[in-house]
Amino acid sequence: MSADASANIAVNIGNVNLGPGATAILGTNNVGSDARTQKKTIQEYKNDLFVSEPSSVRAELINTKGNLTEGTCRWILHNETYRSWLEAQDSGLLWISGGPGRGKTMLSIFLTQEWESLPDCVFYVFCGDKSTSDEVTIMRSLLYQVLDQVPSMAEHVRDCLGTEERTKRFLSSRGDLWAMFANMLKDPKLGPVLGLIDGLDECHRDSTRWLLNNLRNVFDKESRSRLSISSRFKLTIVSRDMVGLRIYPRLNLETEADEIEEDVARFIDAKMEEHELFSELDDDFITEVKKTLRRRSGGTFLWVGFAIQELLSVETRTEMRLALDAIPRDLGDLYSKILLRIKGPMRKKVAQLLHWVTLACHSLFMDQLAEALSVDAQTILDLVAMSGSLLTLSKDWSGSRVVKLIHESVSDFLKGEANNDILPTPEFRINVEEMELQITQRCLSELEALFCRPRQRCDIPSNSFSGYATDFWTEHARRCGKRLERLLDSDIAFFQIESGRLLRSRWWKVQKWSRYAIYRYLENTDISLLHVCSALGLLPLVKRLLRDMALTGNQVDDPDSGGWTALCYALVCRDTVVAQLLVDHGASLTRDFERKTWGIKTETFKPIHLAMELGAEVAEPFLKRALENITPNPLTPWPPSRDTALERSLFLKAASIGDERLIHILFSHGATLDSGAALLALDGALQQDRGLAFMELMLQHCPSAFNLDPLAVFGGVSGVYGRVKEVYSRVKILLDHGMNPNSCTEKYALLHCAVSFGPDLVELLLDCGAHPNALDDSGKPALFHALEYGNIEEAAVLLNRGADPTIKDTHGNTTLQVAVETGDSRGVELLLQNGLGVNARDGNGRTALACALSFWDFSTAEMLLEHGACVDARDEDCGRGDNSCREPGEDVGPMEIFIEPVPFLGAVRDGCVQVVRLFLRHGADVNAQVDSVTPLKEAILYRHVDMVRVLLEHGADPNRKVQEFGPQFFNGGVAWERTLLDWNQYWDDEERDQIAEMLLRKGGVYS
Repeated sequence: MSADASANIAVNIGNVNLGPGATAILGTNNVGSDARTQKKTIQEYKNDLFVSEPSSVRAELINTKGNLTEGTCRWILHNETYRSWLEAQDSGLLWISGGPGRGKTMLSIFLTQEWESLPDCVFYVFCGDKSTSDEVTIMRSLLYQVLDQVPSMAEHVRDCLGTEERTKRFLSSRGDLWAMFANMLKDPKLGPVLGLIDGLDECHRDSTRWLLNNLRNVFDKESRSRLSISSRFKLTIVSRDMVGLRIYPRLNLETEADEIEEDVARFIDAKMEEHELFSELDDDFITEVKKTLRRRSGGTFLWVGFAIQELLSVETRTEMRLALDAIPRDLGDLYSKILLRIKGPMRKKVAQLLHWVTLACHSLFMDQLAEALSVDAQTILDLVAMSGSLLTLSKDWSGSRVVKLIHESVSDFLKGEANNDILPTPEFRINVEEMELQITQRCLSELEALFCRPRQRCDIPSNSFSGYATDFWTEHARRCGKRLERLLDSDIAFFQIESGRLLRSRWWKVQKWSRYAIYRYLENTDISLLHVCSALGLLPLVKRLLRDMALTGNQVDDPDSGGWTALCYALVCRDTVVAQLLVDHGASLTRDFERKTWGIKTETFKPIHLAMELGAEVAEPFLKRALENITPNPLTPWPPSRDTALERSLFLKAASIGDERLIHILFSHGATLDSGAALLALDGALQQDRGLAFMELMLQHCPSAFNLDPLAVFGGVSGVYGRVKEVYSRVKILLDHGMNPNSCTEKYALLHCAVSFGPDLVELLLDCGAHPNALDDSGKPALFHALEYGNIEEAAVLLNRGADPTIKDTHGNTTLQVAVETGDSRGVELLLQNGLGVNARDGNGRTALACALSFWDFSTAEMLLEHGACVDARDEDCGRGDNSCREPGEDVGPMEIFIEPVPFLGAVRDGCVQVVRLFLRHGADVNAQVDSVTPLKEAILYRHVDMVRVLLEHGADPNRKVQEFGPQFFNGGVAWERTLLDWNQYWDDEERDQIAEMLLRKGGVYS
């Protein structure tokens, strides 16, 4: 039919007939409701992942640093290194490096704005903002942005964010967050991705190391554990010099001198135009000032900003020349000069504020700093103003004011990292460990005031100093070095061994929930000081406590009220240094403990298992220690009664983790693996979908012939559905090592599961001797399963290899009825082509034709009729069955479907001529009407010429009037009536004349 003809079709909807050109939207629309529900769910996921709004962080940086100067940064768009990275067809990491004040962050802002015009998914993180200065918050920010731009990625979030318990654990687990990000990168629906991380060098060292190790698995082609990703992922990291990035393509701002100098010149021009003072000076002098600034800046934007502030503090040209000459070219010297200007009694307060802002774990609100320093908010404002621009006020995403350093280089200067000389202003220099101790003590005094009240408080506002002290005193304590021991000799309540127990337990209860992933197993709140210090990784205090215990006779393995030792606490909290110290002092690695899993279930574990969960490299020294007592001495015969329980538990744990390196470590340190344990380990590895290398390693120690749970072989099926090649390789390895191809459980045989993983796997099992007609617990062979899942290729293989299509299951169902019930006509056609009888009945006497009709699957019914399905008088119930199948009192006779007009109209609409003849033979009304729709009108509408002929032969009325509602009807007009012959004229196709001739032959007339 031509496009023009299609436009002239009149359509019936319900009792409304639409004329040509009319449009109607009728019916119940659930799509919008589903879309709203999905949108709400995605928003909930985003709320859980939220750290800060990236665009707001960028906007605040622009607000603090100033807008991009027109024309700056554009040089990078033509830079060969950058273009090569951007235009490459594969994934890649580009490192942009530069010293302090080189404009790295402004370049990052420029690139992220430039990329937003591209169709790629774009994400960015500015680590200079302390809200995203560790690996967990960085990963959460990345996931938040990906989900925001590609909502379909919600499918990777759904299983991780659900219950409150699961969500808390996930959001603080860097491993889980990375795993989700990696899964998104593997998903081709994500599409091309452009990412940027600015200021990675400003993050915690451990966070940086962890992130770079994971990124190496994405971008380093030489990595043994390289991640295979489907989407093109391009990442730019902007930072100072970092050893871990030197393997990647680098754009070094220090070597782009000409471009940077031009940008600095534009920056100077723009800054001087902003201030009226400079407009009052003559052009020659302005030119002189600009040249001096360019010459002395050394390509450092930050220096220019400070220099212009210096010029604004004077008025005459002479003073400006003197000021320019006096400005140190080195940033450190410049900072010293600024600090020397601070006079009077407030000098100490400014220094104190600088120290707190520099060492805080995240940017602190003005009110938090006021509490910490025991001053009011106005004093903080005054101190910021007195800092000579070294401190600045900005707003976070919520609009609250936070105090920050003007640049990270100020922090380096104050801590003495940028210069080796003693500051000329010694009171501003930070002795890091000493200052961290002072901050720790201040936080602990806040905790004592908070938690030693008569009633415990759990609703601590996160934006208060109490909230900061509760969450972050431990971070400061870990930075104190050996000075931390002073806390044990002080009168701070928290560190009093007995009297501080209540304070510790109250704080622990709050902390356990705020840091859920780490502390979720540690249910008890009445714990000793050694347990707390071991969990928190306070190494100097653990050493001191262990020395004291040696004097008092206490044991390192003394348990808490729940039976856990300090070693358990250290390993759960991933502090291997403290754990090793405890082991060296006699803590047991092989003692049994219990912990809660999800819900109310518990599991038994050993501390050595916790160590193995931290990775092979971390676990090796602990495994060596744990195996010392069972490793045989080569000079003495091995006792035949050896207890292998520990070794078994270690191998099973390694299997559940899926790291073959752990297996090699166990073997290298004398552990032995019996066949029973190997089989259990293999079963666990299969269930958790471990890699082929791990399977091979286990199979080397399994018995030559064995049976496995088929569901284990397929990893529980659902976990690996669709991964046909991986499953084929897995099964082939197992068959090569002696697995029985007829392995089965009480429910399934191996072949029943294999039909979901491609015809090659079915062929493989049959070649190895699998029985094609093996039955499951419902009496179904594999052919049933293939047809139920719509896997026609696999069904064809089974039929070609001897599967019997006549087998019925325990309920009497036939393969043909299974194919009909799935609604897949391909399965029906396959069975009929293989000679299956079309009139076979199930246990209730129903034929496949009866099933097809009951499902209104008229195209399948038509196929069955064409293959000889019974429709004569001897089968007037059309396969329904005898009286025993009916309810008491139900009439015996034709199926009700034959006398219902709606399914009859459906068969007409589908063009199923044989089915319509069957309906008519069993009493269907050829002139039935539903609203304004009749069978003949439906046949004409869908241009079924043969159907029109059959209906007219059976007495359809050719002169039934058709009501028409044109577009004007919906604007208050009236409907009009036409005959079927008139209505048929709307179409301009080859069927029009054929239908008109048949209608006229049967007495049809025009209006």
